[in-house]
Amino acid sequence: MDVVAPAWQRKVPSVIEGFMSYDLYFSSSKPLSVDAIKAWFGRRKHYQWSDDSAHYENPVSGVYFTFEVKSPEEAYFNINFCRPHVFGLEAVDEVEAFVQEFGWSIDDPQSDGMGEGPFTREGFLRGWNSGNAFGCRSVLSYNPGAASLSLPELTNRRVWQWNRAREAYQDLIGSVEMMTCFVPTIYLLADSATPQKVQTAVIWGEAMEYTLPEVDLVLSVPKSGDAPRVIPYATVAPLLNGIRRDENYQFSLEKRSWATGMPHTVLEEVTGELRRTLLETGESRKFTRVRTDEVFDRELVG
Repeated sequence: MDVVAPAWQRKVPSVIEGFMSYDLYFSSSKPLSVDAIKAWFGRRKHYQWSDDSAHYENPVSGVYFTFEVKSPEEAYFNINFCRPHVFGLEAVDEVEAFVQEFGWSIDDPQSDGMGEGPFTREGFLRGWNSGNAFGCRSVLSYNPGAASLSLPELTNRRVWQWNRAREAYQDLIGSVEMMTCFVPTIYLLADSATPQKVQTAVIWGEAMEYTLPEVDLVLSVPKSGDAPRVIPYATVAPLLNGIRRDENYQFSLEKRSWATGMPHTVLEEVTGELRRTLLETGESRKFTRVRTDEVFDRELVG
């Protein structure tokens, strides 16, 4: 697989290059230090420090944004508009933690934002969702083809929730529930026959014990080294009747709450017709992986 540069180093697609973004400004009257702020970012996952900026990129969810620390008394947050709404859902946790750690006051210049004063999650998401919707409409007004890839907002949110909770869910299943079921990453794919149709997919290797989310495609790998074979989820679904199913499993692990988001089936064993289907059926097709930031919420562009 090709090595992809961090999002903050990649060239933004020309349709939104130099376009609007959601911006927050932080100020403090307390004695802070850039070294202390840098060390705080260093203790958190998915950050890379470069040129007085902390660049966040979660390789599983595909979400990215940037904090810039201009001085011990002044900092800045930036996230691009024209993104699926889940970018804001992930960013709000990081911004809230940053504010609480250092006691920042904020200046939110978005028209539907918080203005000057204290930070609130509700205010952040209100400003983000309003600005992002306006940004999407503005881009599409002069380039209707810019949003060629989209999924329903609910699907984008479910995929984001599942992938973000995947590691914790795997830990829970293995260490608490004492099962060997593998929790897969959900991928966004497009094939050459329908390049503008985004499909959700998981890779299921060697018919192992599995937690199967309700995706569009199952890419079955009968044995290590084999090329994946594509099986529509609709082919597998009738074989799952009577097996434990969770619509949106919610759990706590290490003092943090999680929700899997995606309806899924927990398969402690894979036998009979299901096993035969995974190992002996399916077709070979070539897919291209689609990045999260390329897939618009359909309700925003429809």
